[in-house]
This record gives sequence, structure tokens and C-alpha cells, in this order.
Amino acid sequence: MKCFEELHQVLDEMSQRKEFINEETFYILIRRFVAAHKIEEAINIFYRREEFGLDNELDSEAFRTLLMWMCRYKHIEEAETLFHRNLNKFGFCRDIKTWNVILNGWCVLGNTHEAKRLWKDIIAYKCKPDIFTYATFIKAMTKKGKLGTALKLFNRMWKEESCKPDVVICNCVIDGLGFKKRIPEALQVFHDMKEWGCLPNVATYNSLIKHLCKIRRMEKVYELIEDMERRRGDCLPNGVTYSYLLQSLKASEEVPTVLERMERIGCAMSDDICNLVLRLELVSNMKASYSIKDEAFLLEDGLGLPTASRKPPASRSTLFFNLCYVHIQVM
Repeated sequence: MKCFEELHQVLDEMSQRKEFINEETFYILIRRFVAAHKIEEAINIFYRREEFGLDNELDSEAFRTLLMWMCRYKHIEEAETLFHRNLNKFGFCRDIKTWNVILNGWCVLGNTHEAKRLWKDIIAYKCKPDIFTYATFIKAMTKKGKLGTALKLFNRMWKEESCKPDVVICNCVIDGLGFKKRIPEALQVFHDMKEWGCLPNVATYNSLIKHLCKIRRMEKVYELIEDMERRRGDCLPNGVTYSYLLQSLKASEEVPTVLERMERIGCAMSDDICNLVLRLELVSNMKASYSIKDEAFLLEDGLGLPTASRKPPASRSTLFFNLCYVHIQVM
């Protein structure tokens, strides 16, 4: 509390020397007050812009920044109240970017009831939603399992010439359908994307692979992975792709085939993949003669190198990688 009192004194002094504060400094001040949940003080400081030599008008970018920090620190109700208070005065009723800030706040909070209400307000004020508005709302709906609303908007977008769905929106819909085990519909959206001119990326494929692995549709999984390897570019399989594949394996004997496939396309082995490999009991299936107790020694003692050749302890992730490498070599 004392620090903020001193800050107010400093601000009063700085207001007399207007060149001391620029927009960046002002945004830092606003953020710190909002982060401390001093909302009224943050708003009052915002209205003092003219005193600090900044634009005396409530320009849209500065106002959106204030609303953004308020929403980020979960003061969305206060942000919306402030927004409506200035809605007509500064012409924000047709500024979709400012509406998007409030909508995103409710959606991030997971309050779909308020998000739906705000969506209706946007339409009522005859403000045209943009791609970000649709993406924010559809993502929130799919996360909450409200696929009916999401699909209704998704299908409406394809009928609009000015605002077609992008790959991010398509990925949200595919993942939402997959989560609800509506795999045929998810695959249909995937196939339709190509016809609609919306090219899939690695996240699109990964979403399908994740849900197909859960229901053991492995033939389709490998078909998709082969398609990814053939397309390359933005569709090239990554660590996430192979993590889903490894998680679906039933026997450790299948692991080397997956790892060879990773190596062939240049996909590095991450810590997560090393842990997955170990979890699939590569350790217990080794053909070397050392026991589980010896492995613990290897992890703690630099892979059991002779004392003279031991190096300073490596990071735990490096040791995991080396242990996996040793296991693979002895198979």
C-alpha cells in the first residue's frame, strides 16, 4: 500500500514534466495498478492522460489496452461496465476489436453464458464479427462441449464471403468433434477443408491422430502419418505426433520402428518421448545383463563410466536421453 502511495506522489510530480511519460510507461503503470486489483485507481489514472502530455482523447488502442489488462486479471465485469459507459460517446459500438477484448475475457474465464450474451449484444449493435470474434467464440464453445452452437457458427462462416474459417477454427471444430467421439464428422471436416481451400497443418493431423489412437483406429492413424510425411512443410510430423503414437502401442517391441521413423524425418527425441519409451518397459526388456538397480546407478553416476573418464554430472534430461539410446542400441 505504501508503495502505491509513493507512486501517486511520483506521478503528481511527473505530470508537471510531461515529457517524462510516454505511451509505454503509461501502459506499465496501468498494468501494475490492475495487477494489484486497484481498478478504480487504474481507471482514474487512465483519464489523466492529458496531464501527462498524452492524447487527451480516449483513443481506441489505449482504451483496448486498459480493457485487456482488466480482463486478463479477471476484472471482466468491471471492464464491460467501463466499455458500455463509453460505448456511444467514443463510437466503440462499431469497433469489433474492442468488443473482442471483452468477449475473449469471458471466454478465457470459461463463462459461456456471458459470452453468448455478449455475442448477442454484438449482433444487436450491428457490429460485424471478424475472424478473431468467431475463433474466440467457437473455441470457447468447443471447450465447454457446446458443439451445437459452435457448428452452427462454423457452418454459417462458410456461407459468408468476407469471413471464411481459417485452419485454427477448423482445428477447434475437429478437436471438439473428436472429443465427443464423433470421428466420422471430424474426418469429414478434415476432407472438406481441402475443397474449401483451407489447408490443414500439423495441429490438424495431430488432433485427428490423438482421437483415432484412443479408439484404436491404427490403420487410419498410419494413413494420416504417411500423408503428413508426404506433404512435409507445415504438415511434417513432430514430437506430439509420435507421442500419441507411442502412447497407443501395446508392446515395447514396436517402439524401435516408431523411433526409426522419427529419425528418418529428422524429428528429435524430447524428454517426454524418452519418458514414454521408458514407460513402455524398454528397461525390463533389455538384452544387457544389468539389473534395474544398476540402471538407477547409471542415472546418478554418469552412465557407469570408469572413474577416470567421468565428466561433470549432466542434466537429468540428458541422462534420460542417453539411457534410452543405450537401450535402443542393445535391442
